[in-house]
Amino acid sequence: MTLGTLLAAPAHAQLPGDKATAIVSYIETNFKPKNLTAPTDLKSLYRKAGPFIEVMDLQKFETFRQNKCNAIPKDKRDPSKCPRFEWYTPFWLVDVKDPARDGVQASQEVARKLKMEWQRFQDRLHWFVVASINNRLDFRLKAPPWHNIAPNCAFPDIGDTLVDAVRTVDPLGNTERIENIPTPDLQISTPNVVFDNAQIPNNGKFPFVDIKPSVDLPFKIYPRTHTADNCEHYDGLFADSGNGVDVPFMYIPRHRECVWYVCVDEGLVGTIIGGITGNNYPQPLYLNINRTKSRMVEACNKMMQEEYPEYLANVAKILAEAMPLAIHWDGLASFDGLKSGVIFQPVASYTPQPTQIAELAANSENKNALPYYIDKTLPRLNTDLDVRLQKRAGEWRLEELKRWLKPATVLENERFGYVTLFQVWNEIETVVDARPNIYHYHSILCNAFPPFSSECHDEEQMWWMPNLVATPAGCHIDGGNDGPGTTILTGVQRFYWKWVNVPEGGYQIPNTKNSPINP
Repeated sequence: MTLGTLLAAPAHAQLPGDKATAIVSYIETNFKPKNLTAPTDLKSLYRKAGPFIEVMDLQKFETFRQNKCNAIPKDKRDPSKCPRFEWYTPFWLVDVKDPARDGVQASQEVARKLKMEWQRFQDRLHWFVVASINNRLDFRLKAPPWHNIAPNCAFPDIGDTLVDAVRTVDPLGNTERIENIPTPDLQISTPNVVFDNAQIPNNGKFPFVDIKPSVDLPFKIYPRTHTADNCEHYDGLFADSGNGVDVPFMYIPRHRECVWYVCVDEGLVGTIIGGITGNNYPQPLYLNINRTKSRMVEACNKMMQEEYPEYLANVAKILAEAMPLAIHWDGLASFDGLKSGVIFQPVASYTPQPTQIAELAANSENKNALPYYIDKTLPRLNTDLDVRLQKRAGEWRLEELKRWLKPATVLENERFGYVTLFQVWNEIETVVDARPNIYHYHSILCNAFPPFSSECHDEEQMWWMPNLVATPAGCHIDGGNDGPGTTILTGVQRFYWKWVNVPEGGYQIPNTKNSPINP
């Protein structure tokens, strides 16, 4: 689509659909590395160095057109009245760290890392809180039942070894550490950008699906991060003392003395037959609940002050290294409500898709015209931007079907007139970590069967802590002394991704609002 065609088109009052503000106006695959000199701008670099796309800001273009800027010499134009409206970004052709992977696979690896970084932060937050309230020299990790397993910062390396041993025999399966989570599947998202379902001739075979991937951490009752890493923020001079009595006094265990099944609990006389009691055993005789709650808050604050910014920094580094030349459309730090702007870049595959046009045509109502049209052997009837946006007829139905194609080679992208964009954005959310924060303690049971035997042994017990609320500004306890012990992260940022196809020309790029922030 030429600039002259766009300038000659009548002005449109507003954009339809979700008012996306960008289109892919041009695809260029003319690769001329030998002609590369010292470019003065990105457009010069991409035109000389490799395949790229041109993206147009429709709002800024409308201002440019209304002010008849094309008739004004470039050195005389007022930027406020004649703004820039074109941006350029290269195709992501190869994973520079692993050339065996193409651009599509490289984007999948970025998606995997975005998911991994969030899950690692969430897992470390939970287990550092648990370790901080249970940091006793006598705290022991146990074999089944699985819910008795927790890390201990007093001996993190030993704890890590024990957790690894349990992880290998976890009956629930899925024993991988977080850094080894699998690569997300590639799914093309087909949001309804412009047209409603009744206007696409798809017979229900081309559904609109706006895919938002899950980055949630699966519910696991053991750490999936390294205990030593989880405990790196622990600054206690020494762990609490052992033998069931902590310094400072965290709890005093309750004893039960039983003689031939007649039992007495810590000065509270209770005659029990068969071990059934209405008294307070096995609850501790004393528990410093205020100290356990303050430990929770202290540990949570450390993680939100240190690990949460590290999560954001790690994501920024991943994107800067993998997508340094992506277009930042309104940027990841700019929010419209709870959702940020988006960054995107076209990705290309090593694998040709020679049959996908025929497969697409077989499912459409345009079985005869579609292959010829997409292959550019059928003349296009309308190239007017506003005709396409305002649905005045023409071939827009055929163009829109390209949103259901697969990622292809860069030459197929140019030939068929569409690109696959990898997009990343950010959302402010509330996340509930349902894993309970549990304080583990001991009770002491003594059995005597005179004159035959007498013994005392510790019994591991659990105290469900109150709910913990974690925010970037700080943490606090929610509710009283008891509760399910969940952690509620609120006001936190999480990053997401998707792949979308965009036809070349006057067809909108999903998730674009406002304007680019690229220089």
